[in-house]
Amino acid sequence: MIQLQAAIVSVAAMLQRMCYAASALFQSLQPLKTRWQIFCGQFQHNLTKPPDPESMRNHHVAGVAVIALALVSFIEESKGEKAGWIRYIWPSLMFIMGIAIIGWADPGTWPDGPKPLAQDTEAIQHKFFALFAISLGVIELMRRMGKLTHKAWGYVFSVTMIGAGTFLLFHQGEHAHIVHLQHLAMGSVGVAVGLAQAANSGKTIHNWLRLHLYSLFILALGLLLLFYVE
Repeated sequence: MIQLQAAIVSVAAMLQRMCYAASALFQSLQPLKTRWQIFCGQFQHNLTKPPDPESMRNHHVAGVAVIALALVSFIEESKGEKAGWIRYIWPSLMFIMGIAIIGWADPGTWPDGPKPLAQDTEAIQHKFFALFAISLGVIELMRRMGKLTHKAWGYVFSVTMIGAGTFLLFHQGEHAHIVHLQHLAMGSVGVAVGLAQAANSGKTIHNWLRLHLYSLFILALGLLLLFYVE
């Protein structure tokens, strides 16, 4: 019981430090974000519909969550087998992201509105991504608990990221040109995340760049989501 309480206190303290660090990071990135928005404005001349504030908010919130995943992944890579309870934060974040996407990613569409899910193709895509996130969270939790020991389970995340990234590369829709450019960037980085994870899975890596390439790509994906514009 005492060990459990100590673990809870440690997790709470770490999350608090992460929140402070994230707040400071976001404030320091504001000038860069402003410049990025000005640059992106050059490619918004062929808008077929006005920017969706809800969509932008969802992407930015997802960016915060993915950046948190990158930080946790970096810590795991650095500590290796000594990561301890930190290893359980990663699947927990995947659960939170999946549930959040299902519940709030598409206002007005089921389950957050009266519009049937079958009538909104984009919402269906979001729900599939949410189910992927939850499934990955379950698999990673079972792996870290020692319940799934076959090495093939270590490549599930890689295959999923490569598949999701490839999907974004060919994603179509009535969007501004800048949105398509961002989808291409996100898809490319998503594939890179999957390849980097597959290359390091189950191996002891001593080169610093190769060791952290996986978390650095996740960070890049998080920044793309955080700076997303329409």
